[in-house]
Amino acid sequence: VLHPYGRYCNAFKFAGEIDVLEALDSVKKRYRVDDDRTSVRGFSMGGAAAWQFAVHYADRWFAANPGAGFSETPDFLKVFQQEKLAPTWWEKRLWQMYDCPGWCANLRHCPTIAYSGELDSQKQAADVMQKALAAVDIDLVHIIGPQTKHAIHPQSKVEIEERMTSLARVGRDWQPLDLVLHTCTLRYNRMHWLTVDGLADVRSRLEHDLQMLADGGQRLVALEAAFKAAQERFDTAAEKLSGKRMKAAKSLDKAVMAELPPLKLERARFATRIDTDAGKPGSHGIDKIEFVVSANPGTELSPLMKVASGGELARFMLALKVVLAAKGSAPTLIFDEIDTGVGGAVADAIGARLARLASGLQVLAVTHSPQVAARAGQHLLISKMEEVSSKRMATRVQPLSDKSRREEVARMLSGAKVTDQARAQADQLLRGTG
Repeated sequence: VLHPYGRYCNAFKFAGEIDVLEALDSVKKRYRVDDDRTSVRGFSMGGAAAWQFAVHYADRWFAANPGAGFSETPDFLKVFQQEKLAPTWWEKRLWQMYDCPGWCANLRHCPTIAYSGELDSQKQAADVMQKALAAVDIDLVHIIGPQTKHAIHPQSKVEIEERMTSLARVGRDWQPLDLVLHTCTLRYNRMHWLTVDGLADVRSRLEHDLQMLADGGQRLVALEAAFKAAQERFDTAAEKLSGKRMKAAKSLDKAVMAELPPLKLERARFATRIDTDAGKPGSHGIDKIEFVVSANPGTELSPLMKVASGGELARFMLALKVVLAAKGSAPTLIFDEIDTGVGGAVADAIGARLARLASGLQVLAVTHSPQVAARAGQHLLISKMEEVSSKRMATRVQPLSDKSRREEVARMLSGAKVTDQARAQADQLLRGTG
């Protein structure tokens, strides 16, 4: 049994509370203490201390046994000391932490056996707590010593010990199915595995809500007016933006259509579809914008990403990039075999457009077309070979010199055997003379 020597008349609250916790930690270092069978008990001033530790540290004890004492301030001072109270605001604030009824819901995790003498004026402590606990659907076991003043009746003592012994056999419930924590300060912010650390944010939100309720609706009226004004500004801006988009779409469609014939898409159609719906506003306005194409005559315009084949999609995108390059682009564009299925003049047109794009940003193109490769500012040869040591396939990327580049372009023109005619044609491609 640990009997702490308490600070005078503070019932182990505040600094006295720290005394007890430090004393308990010290005892645990010296002796083997079963944490699941530790209780808090006290009588008179100790009873007040037991109430304090039970409600604030309910998960530490298998049970609490407060006797007499006091559990709160204002009623106790009126009943026990007949004081007339005129508390300041800060006293009321301190009572909120000092008094126990407001925290009684935490006793759901700490079975409590209260005791009072039938004739003891300090019976008021348990009566107050019994009423508070009933309000949160907890029944308090309150043993009353018959015709007894400020003392523990012998018969009551026997009943108390029987009940506490029974609870000790069960031990502390260290893993409850339902967890309750009532707190109004971060000083008491833990219950079993739960730690509360966001009370400041909750307070700020509640103060804001309270202000909203207390201003007679004026804040709501102001917000509604601000919303209406913002809505009008948005509607005006969105309508203006939509008109500019319609105008820009016509110019874009015309420019892209001009790029399609050299890319072997002379029979294709391209258009910018703008669907305007003021009932569905968004961060980008009231328009839904989509590029639609028709690769063959007689077919309907459909979304570009759904109907175009791989090669067609790449060439449509190239035409778009060429037209939009002056308006800004990503710093690097990568085209993978954009020349698939085409050759001759079409491949040369693709190469010319890639070169035009490369004048303002970095363009990487994977190609099998000599017409495209010849337009590049830097030629890299990609090859695969088996490593002798590991017997794994390895990919090699090799920058080509002018001489090696001429041979590679000639090889792309002629095949496995490079002829002088192929080299002469490679020279023409590299000089850009076609």
